[in-house]
Amino acid sequence: MRSYLEHSFGRLATFVFDHAKSFLVLMLAMFVVLASGLQYTKLDTSTEGFLHADDPVRIAYNDFKQQFGQDDRILVAVQADDLFSPNNLKKLESLHNALAQRVPFLAAVDSLITSRVTTGDSESLIVNELFEPWPVTAQDYAEVKSTALSNPLLTDLIVNEDGSFTNIMLQMQAFDQPPGNESESLDDLLDLGSSEGADTAAEVPLSDAQKAQIIDAVTQVVAEYDSQGFTIYVAGSPQVTDSLQTMMLDDMLFFVVMVLITIVLFLAVLFRRAPGVALPMLTVMMAVTSTMGVMGHLSTPIQTITQIIPSFLLAVGVGAAIHVLAIFFKQYDASSGNLADKREAIIYTYQHSGFAIAITSLTTAAGLASFATSDVSAVARLGIFASLGVLLLLAYVLLILPALIRLLPIKNKPRASAEKSQNKDLMDTVLHWFSSVSVQYYRSILVGTGVLVIAGVAAITQIEFSHNPLTWLPPENTGRIATEVVDAEMKGSITMEIIIDTGEENGIIQPARLQAMDELAEYAYTLTGDTYFVGKVVSIADVVKEIHQALNENDPAYYVIADNEELIAQEILLFENSGSDDLEDLVDSQFSLARMTVKVPWVDAVEYVDLLDQVMAKSEELFDDQVQVSSTGMIAMLVKTVTSAITSTAVSYGLAFLAIAIMMMVMLGSVKLGLISMIPNLLPVIAVLALMWLLSLPLDMYSMLIGAIVIGLAVDDTVHFMHNFKRYFDQHGDTALAIEQTLQGAGRAMLVTTIVLCAGFFAYFFSAMTNLMAFGVLTSFAIVMALIADFLVAPALMVWLHKAK
Repeated sequence: MRSYLEHSFGRLATFVFDHAKSFLVLMLAMFVVLASGLQYTKLDTSTEGFLHADDPVRIAYNDFKQQFGQDDRILVAVQADDLFSPNNLKKLESLHNALAQRVPFLAAVDSLITSRVTTGDSESLIVNELFEPWPVTAQDYAEVKSTALSNPLLTDLIVNEDGSFTNIMLQMQAFDQPPGNESESLDDLLDLGSSEGADTAAEVPLSDAQKAQIIDAVTQVVAEYDSQGFTIYVAGSPQVTDSLQTMMLDDMLFFVVMVLITIVLFLAVLFRRAPGVALPMLTVMMAVTSTMGVMGHLSTPIQTITQIIPSFLLAVGVGAAIHVLAIFFKQYDASSGNLADKREAIIYTYQHSGFAIAITSLTTAAGLASFATSDVSAVARLGIFASLGVLLLLAYVLLILPALIRLLPIKNKPRASAEKSQNKDLMDTVLHWFSSVSVQYYRSILVGTGVLVIAGVAAITQIEFSHNPLTWLPPENTGRIATEVVDAEMKGSITMEIIIDTGEENGIIQPARLQAMDELAEYAYTLTGDTYFVGKVVSIADVVKEIHQALNENDPAYYVIADNEELIAQEILLFENSGSDDLEDLVDSQFSLARMTVKVPWVDAVEYVDLLDQVMAKSEELFDDQVQVSSTGMIAMLVKTVTSAITSTAVSYGLAFLAIAIMMMVMLGSVKLGLISMIPNLLPVIAVLALMWLLSLPLDMYSMLIGAIVIGLAVDDTVHFMHNFKRYFDQHGDTALAIEQTLQGAGRAMLVTTIVLCAGFFAYFFSAMTNLMAFGVLTSFAIVMALIADFLVAPALMVWLHKAK
């Protein structure tokens, strides 16, 4: 069976070679069609982008945005020693107005300037703005400061407790065209087609480009007002997302260039001829371009995780071309160099290694495709499109490379025997050492491997999980610095939304339910973790308490929820009649559904899991059975992302191992041999996880990917080793000689491809994003370990297996 498949690849190469022009035109036409999708590529660095569109958590978040608008705000924070001085307040007002007028796509701008003050007596309720009228005397300014700092709805939300730090909160539009028109058009009433189009357009969220416009406009305004004694920070999730997007674009271009330069240099040194550089580069670039084009055609955005696809395919893809050209040039250079010799060399090459190349591509694709089932959208997309890229590369290597070799004027380069002998000394000595050691000391190698595996598995159990996009940014990044400052000064910069749905009109304003909301808020303030705490909780219960206090001559003793539902309804009606629309941000128009906003500092999402669990458990205890309580917002999505990543990763590793093991069994024609061949492929995974434990590195969204990626890559070398070893062993039955022949033959290409892969992934070390830096170094380490496993452990296993027989 294996012999038949090997000869099939030889026949395929013959057919392509003999019909080179036709195949080249056909494949180029396919390439143009696929590559045309590049014009549709877009970016998505949003938190919700990590989840699938049909994920219940993401659906709930979209429903929340339709009701209450965008939850994550841009925080323009001002720090001043005397914030409430006349000059600083005028400057703050000017900054507020400039932001409101010059920043596009904003739904609201909230700050001290627009903050309201609610006062009254037993008969009337007065709702004014804090600066209405604008203060004149020193006493007026002192009263404004006192009022602001004593207002529970403002402290730690708009201004900190000592009055030295304040937030201007910019709420972006949730959608490109905000839904909810005040009046219905004739077309809407008649349900004509145009209304459907309008609704569809209304629900299109802001694009990354539009969000970038917002951040750019904010940055320009802030630059005009930032000065000594009036320090401005721009923080919040949108700012962090924009920083990640900017770095992602810069890194992606940098990595592609770095990998291209690395590959070109290695190919030039290895083959020392132009076709040896041009052919692999052309093949790989076509595969990369086609893959990114398919993503564009399918409207699949580039995300922080999928950005590695281009450089990954460049580093991985060149290996197949190297194996083809190494054998082809060796055969071709030994001939007279005419067209017939070229044809024979191509046939021999694909008959000799075509099957192994196909298996290595399929196993790599299988390792990557194991991510396709992930509940994390970005990870699933990496699995789908990276594996697609590997398969496209295989198609180009099998169908374009032989055609190009046929059509290009490639000259053979006969080498003198002395030169051959010298070249053997350079690399073959190392390969001979590995073959000798693996045969002579196979028992020691296997025992040492077993010890390392046991120690590695023990270390793996101690690794912690992590998902904190803020720490992906370097410590000196202005967005990260600003977020950390705001967290410290304002007790948080990111929010969790708790949705209370009573399912009945006016169900929210029942005293027991308002009191439950108030008690839940007090409970939340008591929750702390290693790095998190609850800095602020805001809900309709706070406004109801404020109104009740105002209508009782502003007596703080009445800052409570009244026990009378009719009284609460009357107080709310007075508040609404005052002209304030604050309740629209806290409750729906029917008073059946409300939000509770819990503000916390930006910490690792793993810690939010415990916080969210405790809040939800307490809510079940406080509310009656008719009330449905759920969570949404940025934190809920971060929690879902990290929990999904943890469970999906285990499944992906299992699927990758199973799929590759089956392929190895088929290729080797033996279940036992196929399972044994997987041992060298697991060693680099265990080694890299053990190294992470030694370096106290957590498993994050990137390092979680290393295992399945490395299994897919490591098996490439194992396939070439096992494929060639079995061929040589079947010829003469000498284990030591078969290992020597395998390493002296396929080992050379294995070593070169490992160097190229390491250099390609090590380029990530120069990333501005810390997570990518660690990903590159760890993956490079794993690839080196994979080569060592295939040069030492795989041969030792073969010696042990055949001696046992």
